[in-house]
Amino acid sequence: MSGLAALLAWLGAAAVVTAVSYRWIFTAAWLLRPEPDEEEVEVEGPRRFALLIPAHDEELLVEAAIRSARACHHPAAALAVHVIADNCTDRTAEVARRAGAEVLERNEPGQRGKGQALAWGLARLDLERFDAVAIVDADNLIDPDFFHEMNHRLACGDRILQGYDGLANPSETMLTRLIAVTSVMKNLFFYGGKGVLGLSSLLMGTGMVFATAVLREARWTASSIGEDLEQSLDLLSAGERIRFVPEARVYAQEASSFQQGTVQRQRWSTGRQQLRMRAWRALRAGAATRQWDLADAGAELLLPTYAMTLNLTLLTLLASLAALPVTPLPLAAGLLALGAQGAEAGLALREMRATRPFVVSLLLTPVFLVWRGAIDVLALFGFRSDRWRRTARRAHSSEVSGPREER
Repeated sequence: MSGLAALLAWLGAAAVVTAVSYRWIFTAAWLLRPEPDEEEVEVEGPRRFALLIPAHDEELLVEAAIRSARACHHPAAALAVHVIADNCTDRTAEVARRAGAEVLERNEPGQRGKGQALAWGLARLDLERFDAVAIVDADNLIDPDFFHEMNHRLACGDRILQGYDGLANPSETMLTRLIAVTSVMKNLFFYGGKGVLGLSSLLMGTGMVFATAVLREARWTASSIGEDLEQSLDLLSAGERIRFVPEARVYAQEASSFQQGTVQRQRWSTGRQQLRMRAWRALRAGAATRQWDLADAGAELLLPTYAMTLNLTLLTLLASLAALPVTPLPLAAGLLALGAQGAEAGLALREMRATRPFVVSLLLTPVFLVWRGAIDVLALFGFRSDRWRRTARRAHSSEVSGPREER
């Protein structure tokens, strides 16, 4: 029995040490990044942006998203807001028109899904009128400097950009405060660190900007439940790069309870599971052709997420205790991995200048891990959410402290 426990402990230790070491490469790169050089780029003028907002029954929030876009530091004449009212049964289209957006109404109930809606909407845009297309979700609030920062990166020659995906309601509940901490880890330490090392980000589904030349050459092709990850692999396979722009921020409404967030997390977990074989092929193809962005994207999708890694670490420690009569090394490796993950959370709290409630929110971690573990296990064994279902919404509060305060 102890021999089997030792085998499981060794396998678990290898997995968690690999995952934690992989992420710490980027965390260290972000923390040790040099002071940025001011790039002398001649900006001829403001790029003409089309802002595309896919919305399914979002009458409660779509107006706030449009108003936040109109309040950005970008000439109104160079920003056209389009809302895709996707199979709506409420007043989304009416509210969006009243807020000044051009509305594209889609009524194809047999083709539901965000990827399908984006492909449909992009096909109806006159791309010749614009230099770039930005995509945000209907529950988002857009930082006033979003288009200014993206305009600068486009002037530097980047073609595909991904902004910081922050929280619009970080202080609402203990759960949102905990997720705000992990948001800093994901955005700054992980994708920010990748950017420091010159690697591509993956698309996050919102806060995305595409030069229209990219969209003319390769239309939106992803239609799975994980459309942003699928589209990322398609673009990277075609030789494109996705630059992460931490200064360009959007703030999404986060689930304030486990019940509210379950549908959303089921969808995300399903999307990753569906792409595992595709990710393995990307890793092999990228390594064989020295397309390191593609290989790295494949590795990212194959390795466990933050919550999965922590759950696997705890299971490894249990197996390691049973394996102590055979070897103490897996236990030492598991404890080292656990400490590294704790240190990363501590650094995130420091980065966001966290107040006491955010520190206290870490006490919710055990419950959070059980919740996320159940969702991941169900997805792994085929109990998945393959159909898009809307997450419950509520009106935005006046909080929107966002990453500036969190960092």
